[in-house]
Amino acid sequence: LCRRKDRAGAVLAAAGVPVPRTGVFPCIVKPADEDGSAGIFADSVCDSPEAVARVRARLAGPAIVQEFLPGREFAVALWGRDSPEHFSIGETGFRNGLRLITYAAKWDLDSRDFADSPLDYDVPLDPSLRDAVLAAARGAWCAVAARGYMRVDLRLDEAEAPRVLDVNPNPELGPGVGICRAVQEAGWTWERFVRQQVE
Repeated sequence: LCRRKDRAGAVLAAAGVPVPRTGVFPCIVKPADEDGSAGIFADSVCDSPEAVARVRARLAGPAIVQEFLPGREFAVALWGRDSPEHFSIGETGFRNGLRLITYAAKWDLDSRDFADSPLDYDVPLDPSLRDAVLAAARGAWCAVAARGYMRVDLRLDEAEAPRVLDVNPNPELGPGVGICRAVQEAGWTWERFVRQQVE
């Protein structure tokens, strides 16, 4: 389900989880059936139908076109035995004109996009914003019937309300990144996390 962003988005919306709108500009055009930011570039943000057509033409498969949200972006890791009991919230900062997480920002450690999109877990959050971000992330967990652990990417809209961009039930497991870094930032050891998952 979560590999198909269009289907996952429909499930989230039906469950009352806030997601980006469609049919508005600016918008982002991205593959509907890829993950890891594959197919996403700086020019994937479009301001006109012509730009949308140009980006869609370079994608091999189906695409989703949804509102490009202007606010802060968060990566929320959730984990637990039967429910999302534990969490860790990181915020992606954007520098030097970069507005979104591109494929290079996620995977090319030597790229400018990677340098211009650091993920920080020490950003203070107003309690009401933190609660709203967590409520949306936990709502996504329940809507897709997640188990064990997952990552939810959210961004704030013009009213500073969080909307779910992506639901990833299989985030990166490498040392110091992805779910490993998230649980460690929350004060867990990797061994404790793995033991809980195995149990």
